[in-house]
Amino acid sequence: MKKFFLFSLCVILATVSALAQETTPCPTNDPLIAEMRDVSIPIGERFRKWEEWARKHYPSQYLKKDYSYYFEELDKLIDAGGLTYSDIRKSIFTIGFYCNAKQQHERHEKYTRFALSLDNPQITLRARHAGTMYNFLMNRSEFAETEAMILKAIGNCTWEVTLHPMLAHFYTLTDQPEKCWKVFGDCAAVNTNFQAVAEIAMARAREQYRLLDEDGARKTLTEAIARLDAAKSPFATTCRLRLASYHPPPEARPIYESILANTAGLVESTERRAPKTLASTQAEALRHFISDSWEQGGVTHFLGNWSDNKAVFDKYFDNVISNRQTGVLQRPLIAARNDAIIYGAYEKALELSARIERINAKEAGSFLFGLYKINALYGCGRHEEAAEFARQRLAEFPDYTQPQKFWLALVSELDSPDFGKAVKEVMRQFPLSDDFTPQQRSSFILKAGRTAMMANRHDAAKIIEQTYNELYQQRPNLTLGVEFLDKPLAGITDFRARGRVRKMQPMERKLRVDKAFLEADVNITGRGENIGTVSDENFKPASLLVVADELGLNVMYRVPTDDLEAARAKRQDLGSLEIYIAAGKDQPYGCVIGAVTDAYIDPANLVYSTAQHKRYPKRLSELKRDDILFEDGAVWKRMFLSWQLFSDKLPEDGDIWDFDTIHWAPAGAFSWSSGGHAHARASWGELHFKFSKSDILKIKRTVIYNALAHYRRERRTTRSYDGIIGHWSDEALGDPKFYAEVVTPLIEKLDGYTRQVSSGMTEADVERIYAEAVPGWNNIVYIINDLRLKYLKDIYCGN
Repeated sequence: MKKFFLFSLCVILATVSALAQETTPCPTNDPLIAEMRDVSIPIGERFRKWEEWARKHYPSQYLKKDYSYYFEELDKLIDAGGLTYSDIRKSIFTIGFYCNAKQQHERHEKYTRFALSLDNPQITLRARHAGTMYNFLMNRSEFAETEAMILKAIGNCTWEVTLHPMLAHFYTLTDQPEKCWKVFGDCAAVNTNFQAVAEIAMARAREQYRLLDEDGARKTLTEAIARLDAAKSPFATTCRLRLASYHPPPEARPIYESILANTAGLVESTERRAPKTLASTQAEALRHFISDSWEQGGVTHFLGNWSDNKAVFDKYFDNVISNRQTGVLQRPLIAARNDAIIYGAYEKALELSARIERINAKEAGSFLFGLYKINALYGCGRHEEAAEFARQRLAEFPDYTQPQKFWLALVSELDSPDFGKAVKEVMRQFPLSDDFTPQQRSSFILKAGRTAMMANRHDAAKIIEQTYNELYQQRPNLTLGVEFLDKPLAGITDFRARGRVRKMQPMERKLRVDKAFLEADVNITGRGENIGTVSDENFKPASLLVVADELGLNVMYRVPTDDLEAARAKRQDLGSLEIYIAAGKDQPYGCVIGAVTDAYIDPANLVYSTAQHKRYPKRLSELKRDDILFEDGAVWKRMFLSWQLFSDKLPEDGDIWDFDTIHWAPAGAFSWSSGGHAHARASWGELHFKFSKSDILKIKRTVIYNALAHYRRERRTTRSYDGIIGHWSDEALGDPKFYAEVVTPLIEKLDGYTRQVSSGMTEADVERIYAEAVPGWNNIVYIINDLRLKYLKDIYCGN
């Protein structure tokens, strides 16, 4: 399987490399096209002509340009029928790779179905196709077809290392554990091959572990180990490794050490398959040891126990190298080296770099290896050595790319007496070209800045920052004056009737769309899946305005569209709108997001609740007054934020809040103020509040009413809501003693203020109740939970 994966990867890379050599657009008069379409030629030969044609004329920047015409011709060949697995097997995964690059998922699924329909494909390849189809079907919850597809791919009960575990896991996901265990039972009953015995046991234990049956998982592996030991099978050690991985790191460590020690002398066995198996088992044990100590066990554990772990590592490292089983160690070593750099353990990073250098000379010659080693040397304070190593890499590796050479030249000058002059000289030596784009230059300047910070060369980092900023046209952060409306805004129609549309500002500053970032930014979901998938040539930017009333902030949007009816019917995806807002320059910020064509918005909390910041509640729907209107060639949308979200930090006259908003559109990401990318707070705009004393009084009066309603809700328990006060006063569910001793004095005080709230409150009443009662009413849940925690600690801990 591993060999095939490497083979497929090589095919992909070779194809990309070959295709990247040619920049000529696809000619229509190429004779290959005629041969490819000639029905008198055998279909397999026509397919090979298609491959040759595609490689010859493929656009150089395949991710940015259209290449659908290649696939249109391929569709015709497949639809013609007659292609065999041997015709297409070398290309099917490469084709799928390109489909994914352009998000042509329907085409990818079509080709995968075609590959699975062919007769008698090689088992490992069939498993790969089945795995791809499994993802397509499960994403659509097509469970019946998923099961049928895997069963057809399996064909019999002989253990297949990918397909049977896939089927068993499918049964786990679809809550059919009995079928899951039957899969493993049927396979175990007909298998006498001890490698299969081990694989079946490990796969079954993995599913038990996923179902939180840890004891069952350990029992499964223990029984398999006994059977394998009785047969003197070296695969018993593999099962022991998996068993150890199901223990906490402190308990697992002696198991790994025992495996390392007991396998060291077994490589001389004369059993035919044993030498390779036992040598690789020792390497595998060492890999597990690295992983559990430094990755799964936590980086902190690794940093705190380096000397102890290093002794075990040293004991077996040379033996693993001598048996040429080092490949299994490379990945965990690199991961541990990277973690060491991130957490500032530079000496350990150098030690790990030395290990990597010993086991893989090719990896040691890579640019990334050099980058990490240079950063580690600078981090250790070995500046001269780091600079010399950077110059050495420049001299010894002429094939490095221009951006990589640029970075090496920059960091080699970090200790230069006049670093500013040295930077200018490096910039002169590496002018922009097709091989060194402006984006690459700015990216590698930032990398050099990080190196300067690791080296504690803050003066050099400032010069790098200045150099970076000079590359860009500096755009000022924008401002919006927040107007206070005497009468609460009734909706979008009311907003337009008041003539505020002419004050709206465009959202036209284009951001860089980083697909990897959008997928990895787990704080926020719902931005959309088609961001940046169409040309922005005719894109009309959205516009916005922020107005306030006594109820909250109204963020008003106008999003133009050429097909209003399609947008209304949600057949046209106009993306989403995202707001970042912080109630002051030094305050934590929150986020809300909503689809352009949907009236609803959702909170996306970026920080945990603290004394200075409360997370936006998941029940944000109680606080908002959002609406939407499809009219005059645009989608009009209001995103409302109640003052309740900021009740302890309401704006005063002259206050400034951080604010920005982004339209995640099919034509890309466009912000109101930011430049660069999302979360770039330094380039956000500002909301300027110019509120009169009577404006602020109106806001506080409304906040009092809302806080009181919240407090009263927590006082009672109903069929639909369990209020915190009502809960603890309940004789069956609560704790009457805790309620009487701790909660009652608090609510008696807060209840006293409830009788003072009325529409006739004076200005002095409003200020007093806002200051004295609102914090308690709004935060009653947090306050009582803290009191409960203290109460239990006093009982059980005596403090």
